[in-house]
Amino acid sequence: MPRDTAFHKQSYDVQQRELPYFSVLPVSPYAQVDALNVVLTKVLPNAVKSGTAAGKVADTLNSQINDQLKRGEELVG
Repeated sequence: MPRDTAFHKQSYDVQQRELPYFSVLPVSPYAQVDALNVVLTKVLPNAVKSGTAAGKVADTLNSQINDQLKRGEELVG
């Protein structure tokens, strides 16, 4: 964030003070974090090693995470 004006400095300071309260909330009741982490740990290391394009990695992650969400929805009913 820029800090060249008094307003920008104040905005930056406010954001810094908010950091201790920042956390990522779950985005879906249909997939547990562990299931999503499995997808990430399968896809990302291979993508980095092979130099796969970011768009292709995003497509693969999207597809596999959607599969996890679909399974969760089926379990919930």
